[in-house]
Amino acid sequence: MYNKKKSLGQNFLNDESVADKMIVGLNLKKEETILEIGGGAGAITQKLIKLSSIYEKLDVYELDNNWANVLKILTKSERNCEIINSNFLDADLSKYVGDWKVIGSIPYYITSPIIHKLLELKNRPKIIVLMIQKEVADKILNTKPKSSYWSNIILGYRVEKIVDIPKTSFNPVPKVDSCAIKLLRNEEDEMKLNKIGFVRWSKFLHHAYKNPRKMLNKTFDKELLAKICISSTLRPQNLDSSDWIKIYESVSIK
Repeated sequence: MYNKKKSLGQNFLNDESVADKMIVGLNLKKEETILEIGGGAGAITQKLIKLSSIYEKLDVYELDNNWANVLKILTKSERNCEIINSNFLDADLSKYVGDWKVIGSIPYYITSPIIHKLLELKNRPKIIVLMIQKEVADKILNTKPKSSYWSNIILGYRVEKIVDIPKTSFNPVPKVDSCAIKLLRNEEDEMKLNKIGFVRWSKFLHHAYKNPRKMLNKTFDKELLAKICISSTLRPQNLDSSDWIKIYESVSIK
């Protein structure tokens, strides 16, 4: 079998129970397209094709030529599975319409651009199940008083932990532990995000959390904060998305 490439962040899952739990998190249904990011050696792909009667189509993105060829061999008899040998970050996702879902064990070093690519879409996935570095997962899962840029950028989704994954569940063994999380699209919150716009929301949060340990009055106008009943002595980690929306709509940035 082919060697894993460190340059592509290849650490392949060898714990089948984790893949099973991630697939359960997708809540597969008829007439849905499933997009897998980074098929690799096929730990998730092979389980999905066994369930092909449940969904409409499976698209698997794999950048590595060798592993893409392996996946094509593994799925050659599957009519509703396509192996796409290209960089997911370069993919045109506008073709995915209606209800579609995403699953993947993604390279840690491109976690941020992958999540941002999915969240900035007009037709966002109904469910996103990702295996990511545990440190990042914790930031996404944390709420006030430990909120972060990551826990607020997912406005439009409700997040839940699927399972913590020790580093020994991978080959080769990485330096850090992982975690599988599920993002479930929430229409009420999505309406709030659509009103603001994802790009503006992201830029605003980057500004808001640039000094996470400093009080809000170091970044925002104290009097305007008082008008919306948010204490200027609070720190960014003490606020949730509803608080930030109030600030976005009501205060000026110094």
